[in-house]
Amino acid sequence: MGTHDPQIGTTVHKGKVVYFAHVRGKYFEHLTREEVLAHLEGATKNAVRYADFYHEQNIDAEHQFLKAVVFANIADLNTGFDSPLISHVSPADFGTVIQRCAKMRVRIIGVEVFDISSWPVKLLEVRGGRHARRLVKAYSSSRGISLCATFDVGDNVSDRKKPSESDKIDF
Repeated sequence: MGTHDPQIGTTVHKGKVVYFAHVRGKYFEHLTREEVLAHLEGATKNAVRYADFYHEQNIDAEHQFLKAVVFANIADLNTGFDSPLISHVSPADFGTVIQRCAKMRVRIIGVEVFDISSWPVKLLEVRGGRHARRLVKAYSSSRGISLCATFDVGDNVSDRKKPSESDKIDF
């Protein structure tokens, strides 16, 4: 496990004692201490295995386009509860994402809404991209909410430029 072993605690869940660990925003719960350790060891091996995959995705043209253009200057609320490749943003910032996507001809395929105000993070809704504006309006006054999406950026990623302030689209 490296130089810093996690603290393993116990709690009672549905009348049974369970063991848990909370490491870097991830929560693991099992019936025995050994299962928690095995889970954490497996997670560590997976992290090493996927490091190359994440590196490749970070240099992928579509991913770079989304980060540099669609999510430019928008705070990422993903604190480790989801893949580091998935940007989570506030409902207000997701409105900006929608505007940029419309301007850049990027299709929003699907949208997920999360309650990130407590642990564990809760998935509240999954909707198709056509519901994006409705979701922004529905959750705009809610605190502790993040939205993420899947996108179809099309074939001409490298030809697209960053949007300017004059490119805003009203809802």
